[in-house]
Amino acid sequence: MSKVLKDVIHYICTYYPRRLNRTTLVKLVYLADVGFYKRFYRKLADVNYKYEHHGPFSWEIVDSAQELVDDDKLKMIRIPSMYGGESYIYKILGKYKEGNLDGYVLKVLQEVINKFSSYSFSELLSYVYTNQPMKDANQGEYIDFRVLVDANQLSNFAEYVAETGLRILHQEAKESIKLSKEEYAFDLSEERTRQFAELANWQMSIIPESD
Repeated sequence: MSKVLKDVIHYICTYYPRRLNRTTLVKLVYLADVGFYKRFYRKLADVNYKYEHHGPFSWEIVDSAQELVDDDKLKMIRIPSMYGGESYIYKILGKYKEGNLDGYVLKVLQEVINKFSSYSFSELLSYVYTNQPMKDANQGEYIDFRVLVDANQLSNFAEYVAETGLRILHQEAKESIKLSKEEYAFDLSEERTRQFAELANWQMSIIPESD
């Protein structure tokens, strides 16, 4: 499983101030992915979400949480669910280690925790269902995050790098954000330039240079 995904889950479990069940954990990771995608046009750890009974769901998140349980960083408690069956509650055992995630990821996670820790379970589900990309998703299908992007403003990152002389020209960077000139318009407005400069700095911090 992705180390980034495990660190994201570990961070949320460490700092989320309320009882955290499996459904809530998945929704918080999903909302962090939504926030990150809006800012950087990619998800935190390339998790795939499927529209299931309680909205977006990913076994990748559940399996990563189980790995943290196996590593004695989390404890999972099974309790009877008010809807029948069992509910899975996560308790923190070993706190998240500072420095595992970069500042851009932490900023999004902090925003999600600060905003949604005051939401009830039903309020959280309502928010997820009534906002993109869930809003127009079809049950049983994978959720397409590309609806979050304004195609009239999104620029081609690789071309922007070439135009501005930034040094992220290797293929890993281009693939990591999955942009192409054929899909999106090229726009170098002041705001978009600032956003791409921020993205460029972040990409340079996590992607090694090519030989």
